[in-house]
Amino acid sequence: MQYVTTARELLEQLGAETTPEGISSVSKAKLSEYSEKIEALAARLAAPVPENEKPVVECTKEEVSDEIAKVESPVSLSSGLRRRSS
Repeated sequence: MQYVTTARELLEQLGAETTPEGISSVSKAKLSEYSEKIEALAARLAAPVPENEKPVVECTKEEVSDEIAKVESPVSLSSGLRRRSS
């Protein structure tokens, strides 16, 4: 929610900015549009996550161990990749 508060504050500052002629640098329509988007985001972030909702990806410990082993294994440079001499 800190991001939403910051976005609201920045939007308020943006709305207060004026050109040297005293004209608002951003139209009221744009400010309203941005405000609606910020409030929609705030509502989405504040909505409770259903308890029965499953995570997007489920992994077993074995799958995680296999992935870690793949990442930790050294990469062979002889697999057809060669350095260019300059």
